[in-house]
Formats: sequence, structure tokens, C-alpha cells
Amino acid sequence: MPRVSAVLMNRILPNALLLTIVSVGLIGCGYHLVRAGVAGSITEIEIGAVEAPDLDESSAVRARSRLRSQIKRRGTPALVQTSTTELTAIVSAPTRAVIGFGENGVDSVQQTGVKVELKLSRAGHVFWTSGPVTGEQPLSVGGSAYETENSRKRAIEYALDAALDAALIKFYQASITPEARS
Repeated sequence: MPRVSAVLMNRILPNALLLTIVSVGLIGCGYHLVRAGVAGSITEIEIGAVEAPDLDESSAVRARSRLRSQIKRRGTPALVQTSTTELTAIVSAPTRAVIGFGENGVDSVQQTGVKVELKLSRAGHVFWTSGPVTGEQPLSVGGSAYETENSRKRAIEYALDAALDAALIKFYQASITPEARS
């Protein structure tokens, strides 16, 4: 039994003390979890439409599936088929920029970018938006037209995933806000 109390004194208590000090420090600075924040106030959500007019239908389906799986993985808010709160996404046309050239002066590396904006609405009224968030992915070109097209499609998928993930981070961070001290 003396061995257990030594472990308790040497490992657990210092960590608990450190956690308490950090928590009190953050509270003193005005940071706290707010139930009235965007993600904190929503108990259930419906994944609505993904508008991606410049992408093929499979990209919109993939984006909707990614939103669903990322929110489900976090466990909050609960995903339901019908809710008063709807999360939608608008995906802009992918962009391409040359970022590298081959020996013969022909572009060999391009950067693909996709912008995503998430919106939360109730009864048709948008009450939160992530703002445009960009995901980017380089792609190699220079093989056959078939290889280049497949690389482009994969780059768009990766860029779209990155943009969705970044927008979701904004969604979850929206529930942690600094409170002004008076």
C-alpha cells in the first residue's frame, strides 16, 4: 500500500495541480466554454445540401459524406434526418496555378485549390458562416492525358477534404469565445 501512495503523490497530484492552475488561469483571462456559442448551443443538426455547381455530382456526395462522418466522429451535435438547424456547404470552382516547370519549360507541378463555406441556418435564416476556407493540393502533370486527369481529380478531392476539415474546425472553435472582463 505505501507504493500506491508514493505513485499518487509523485505523479497524479502534480498533474492534477497543474491542470487546476491552467484552468483557473484561463478562466481568469476570460476564456470559457459557452453553451450559447454556435456549436455549444446546437444539440442536433441536419446535413443539408452541398452546392458544388462546378464539380461533378460525386464530389458533392463525397463532401456531404465527409461532413457527416466528421461530425459523427466528434459525437456532437447529434446528426438527425430532420432538424430545425441545417448545415450546408457551398463549394467554389477549383482553381489551378502552375508552381513548377519541367526541364523543357512545360509545367510539371500545379496547385489545385477549392474554397468551401459552411453555413448554419434555422428556418431559412443563416446565423453563422465559416467564411470562405481554402484547401490546396499540388498535383503532378506530364504523363498521359488520362494520368493527368486522374491526378487532377484526386487533387480536387484532397483539396476539398482539407477545406471541409478547416471549415469544421472553425465551426467547433466558434463555441469557445473570450469574454470581455469589466
